[in-house]
Amino acid sequence: MAKAMGTNAAMEQRTQQLQLGVPGVNAPDPTNYREFWDFYLSQHLHPMTRRVHAAATATSIATGIAALAGRKWKLLAASP
Repeated sequence: MAKAMGTNAAMEQRTQQLQLGVPGVNAPDPTNYREFWDFYLSQHLHPMTRRVHAAATATSIATGIAALAGRKWKLLAASP
């Protein structure tokens, strides 16, 4: 439990740092994985963003599986 609380505090701190600028808009692009990950997480803080992302991922996986099962190679190539 203490670890989770520490993780939340660290996430809040990183989120506050990102509020000073958005990479690609009014701040420099991330130069390493940690900076990218902080930016990525900041973009998925809103519950609706997470729902849309989960739905799109599930749709993509289902499309890929359906294309493989039906041997529809063009559909498989077009799926994200």
